[in-house]
Amino acid sequence: MILKAMKKSRGKKIGTIISFVVFFAAFWLISCQNRRCNFCDDSVPNWGECLGTVSFITDRTWIVGNQEWSDAVTATNCNKETFNSVRIPHSREKRNFFADCRSNGDYGDLFSWCAVVRFKDILCPDDWRVPTRRDFIILDRALGGTGRNRRDIDHPTGYVISKYVNYWGASFGGSTGSENAVRHRGEKAYYWTQSKRCEFAGYGFRLWEGVDVISPRRSSNKGFGKTLRCVRNI
Repeated sequence: MILKAMKKSRGKKIGTIISFVVFFAAFWLISCQNRRCNFCDDSVPNWGECLGTVSFITDRTWIVGNQEWSDAVTATNCNKETFNSVRIPHSREKRNFFADCRSNGDYGDLFSWCAVVRFKDILCPDDWRVPTRRDFIILDRALGGTGRNRRDIDHPTGYVISKYVNYWGASFGGSTGSENAVRHRGEKAYYWTQSKRCEFAGYGFRLWEGVDVISPRRSSNKGFGKTLRCVRNI
């Protein structure tokens, strides 16, 4: 009798867990539909037909563990119409993102995720690649991190973030959103990966200097403008 009661109780718990998982999945899908999931629309003729000259802002590289990282990527035609003709609908507002590439001075250009993925073979030269989410996890662990998103409270203020600056050359160039203005310059660093999270979001990497936030698995809207750096194995 006791054994039967235990099995029955265990069965109820499993049933409750399954019900919760099904409910959460259904809620996520409905929420996604309500947000009009963003997508990369490259149907506009001649989009990105000419990137101009693509290069790194300096020739300097950083070796961390078994990875070598470039400086930020820049393209001379970033602010021209031929490269900014594709728009991505915003999930909450009935307006569009403005640019798929925007100049950002010495920080390198800010690209949308859609532009990074579509032109990844051009933006990173031979033997280099656009990083994946896994590349940033490996980088974070090589610099003493956990490979997970966190506020770095286990170290003195700025300890690990200073490692990113000193040993990886992190620069806090900010990002752009639907308003197309550069925000958080000098405060936050955002970098894209080629890894996709879902229809409206891609994975990237974020450093927030003031509050010691380190996010090697950060995801955000594909239309946001972020810095791009290339990586290769050594």
